[in-house]
Amino acid sequence: DGGGGDGGGDGGGGGGSVEELEDAKINAQLDDVVHLFSEAERAMKLCDQRWLEISDNYALLLLDAVWATLLKHAADRNLDKIASQREAADRLAEARKLLRTLHGADWQRLGQRDDTGPQQAVWVRLFVLQGALAFHRGEIDDARSHFERAEKLRQKLVLGPEDDGKIAQLLSMGFGSHESRAALLACAKDQNRAVARVLKRRADRQAALDAKRQQDKLRKEVRARERVQVRSVYPFLLRPFFRP
Repeated sequence: DGGGGDGGGDGGGGGGSVEELEDAKINAQLDDVVHLFSEAERAMKLCDQRWLEISDNYALLLLDAVWATLLKHAADRNLDKIASQREAADRLAEARKLLRTLHGADWQRLGQRDDTGPQQAVWVRLFVLQGALAFHRGEIDDARSHFERAEKLRQKLVLGPEDDGKIAQLLSMGFGSHESRAALLACAKDQNRAVARVLKRRADRQAALDAKRQQDKLRKEVRARERVQVRSVYPFLLRPFFRP
């Protein structure tokens, strides 16, 4: 019995070592991720501010950098440092500023885009990260406010039982289930815009297909003319070798 107990103890110790090695591996990977995001951020800052304000690339980078920092904090409590908290807060503030410039203070510019849903999903990420940072800073009320705002917006970006009628309407128009759902999500559940989106995407696909067919037809015609030219020239090329 004693031997069995010792064996169990050794097994437990071995398991602990494996866990420690796995944690060390994850920490090393997170270190690399945080470092790469920091390098990318420094490179982005070298760009002209005007270019940074016409796309969400820099804002998304900042959100990813904060997310990586939070994951690293879960492993080594790095966010307990005031400097790390301030750095994360500055990144979120800059991301929010860039997104407001791109989407408008009240997201009014999103109404003119076909990808309203995916763009609003970026704001869900921002609110979640703001809530997580506030929680780690001990600002519980602010954290709750950010999380509630994120959840409220998230619910607008997913289809629920209350949207079955809209899906049924799109299906009755001959649209597929997948494209109907995708269009509603992309257009913030606006049925009219979803219909327009599906029709436009279908028209774009048909136009691309027609253009490809036209190119293939022209390519075949060119090859046919080249073959005719070769046949017409071929006898003249052989004539010197067959003189009487």
